[in-house]
Amino acid sequence: MPPRLQLPAGLRSLTRAQAGVLSVEQMLDHGLTPRVMDRLRDEGTTITRGVVALGRVTWEALAWAGVLRGGPDSALGGAAACHVLRLVRKAPATLTVWHEELRSPFAWRRWRVQFRRGARHGWGHLRRTTVEESLLDLAHEADEYDVVEAVTRALSQGHTTVARLDLAAGARPRLARRRLFAQLCSPEMDGVGSVLEWLFDRNVLRPHRIGGVTRQERLDTGARVDVWFEGRALVAELDGRAFHDPGADAERDNRNALELGITTLRFTWDQVLRQPCRVAAVLGRALSARGAPSSGRTYRNCAV
Repeated sequence: MPPRLQLPAGLRSLTRAQAGVLSVEQMLDHGLTPRVMDRLRDEGTTITRGVVALGRVTWEALAWAGVLRGGPDSALGGAAACHVLRLVRKAPATLTVWHEELRSPFAWRRWRVQFRRGARHGWGHLRRTTVEESLLDLAHEADEYDVVEAVTRALSQGHTTVARLDLAAGARPRLARRRLFAQLCSPEMDGVGSVLEWLFDRNVLRPHRIGGVTRQERLDTGARVDVWFEGRALVAELDGRAFHDPGADAERDNRNALELGITTLRFTWDQVLRQPCRVAAVLGRALSARGAPSSGRTYRNCAV
C-alpha cells in the first residue's frame, strides 16, 4: 500500500518508476528529514540496508533493491537481466548484481540477491549489463536449452547480432558453454529462430546427414513454414511454441496441400528431443518417396 505520508512530487514519481522502492540516498536528495525517513521505514518494508519498499515486494522490487544497494556503478546481470529483456521467461530465484566492490547478499522470501565483483557497463532504466554480457553470464547460471532460447530470442528480436555476440564471446577469457556459443554464432545457424529449430538441426538433420533445407521459408500461398525441403514439396513443422494455434496450422497445411501439392510433417518438442532417429526415419521415407537419394547416416541403435 502507498505511504500515508505526503511525499514530494519528484519522490512520488521516482517511487512509481522503481517498483515502489527507494534508497536512503534518494530520500535525502529529495529533502526528507531523518524523522520523516524513520516514519517511511515504519510504514514500509526494509528489504536490505538503506533500501525501503513502500508497497508490495515483487520480483521487480527486489531487482531495484539490488541495484540501489549496489550503488550507481552496479548493474543487474545474467538471468535476471535477461528476464527484464524478456529473453528468459521465468523470473530467476537468484538475482545477480555486478559491482566493483562486493556487497553482502540478501534475500526476501523465495528470492535472493547476490553480488559479483567486476566492472560491467550498466544501461537502461533498471540498470543492467549489455545484452551480450547478459547472455554470456547466463551460460554460467542456466542449462543449455535456456541459453539457446535466450540467444535465439535476442537475435530474432533484434536485441543483438551474431557478430556482436561472437565478438563479446571472443573477448571472454573464461566462458561457460563456449562451444555452444560458437555453434549459435556460426553461419550455418542462420535462420534458426527458436530453440526447437536449433534442436531439430542439431539432433535430426546434421547427425543423419539430411540436407537441402531452408528455414522460415515463405511459400507461394504466403504462408511461412519452419523447414522447407527444396524441390521435394515437403515441409516439416515444429510444434513447440508457447502460443501454438492448431486450428490456424491445420488450415495452412490444408491450403498448402490443395493449392501447391505440399505434404506437411509435424514433430513435437518431445520427438525432436527424445526420438531424433525416429524423426529422421520419417523424413527419410518421405524424401525417398519424392525421389531424393538416400543420405541418412545410421547408428547401431538408430531407427533410421
